[in-house]
Amino acid sequence: MRQLLYVFILLNFNFSFAEPVTEIYQANEKNSQQLIDLLNPVYGSDAKFSSTDSGIIIRGERHIVDEIQVLLLQLDQPKKSFLVQISNSPTSTKRYSSQLQEAVLTNFNVTESIPLIIVQQTDKQQGNVSSLWYTVETLPAQQQALRIELVSSAHQIEIRLLIQTLENGQFRRIENTLSGDFNQWLPIISTQKSSGSANHVKRVGTERNNNLYIKVTPNA
Repeated sequence: MRQLLYVFILLNFNFSFAEPVTEIYQANEKNSQQLIDLLNPVYGSDAKFSSTDSGIIIRGERHIVDEIQVLLLQLDQPKKSFLVQISNSPTSTKRYSSQLQEAVLTNFNVTESIPLIIVQQTDKQQGNVSSLWYTVETLPAQQQALRIELVSSAHQIEIRLLIQTLENGQFRRIENTLSGDFNQWLPIISTQKSSGSANHVKRVGTERNNNLYIKVTPNA
């Protein structure tokens, strides 16, 4: 029993005084300081990081440094790109006009985690809102608009929406999150509390057709 106790003390003594090691990780896709900012909350007490022209300098015990390098390989990946399609009639892939309906499909290339802001086109002469959408830098104050941010997993997409819609003569912003499979049309909706206990759903779209849908497809 005494011998086992000596071995336990010896192992803990050697572990406590393990020599720190220094390794350099060369960032390929992301900024070194951005990666350090992600590592510090988790490993800040166990390792030291610094950013140089050569990459990220990591100093700590061997098993910690090895663990960090494995994590960096996972974090230092290029952001994914997607084709985002917006339509008020997802059964149609072409624009056409009739007395009943105008169907429009608008395409955007979007990078994961980078917000896309789109607004509806307005006919300045007639003052009508079109089904077409176009991109802008910032969310306007007095126009129907969507702010879209994508977060992906292996087979599904999460779509984080900020919807600015005209309601009872005033513009209102509503946050909503959709999730589903790739290549699937999802309705863009906002869920609001009615005067009763049940929720009711308001679809956001154009004046002619109050339905609006989104589909996300990974770019090759």
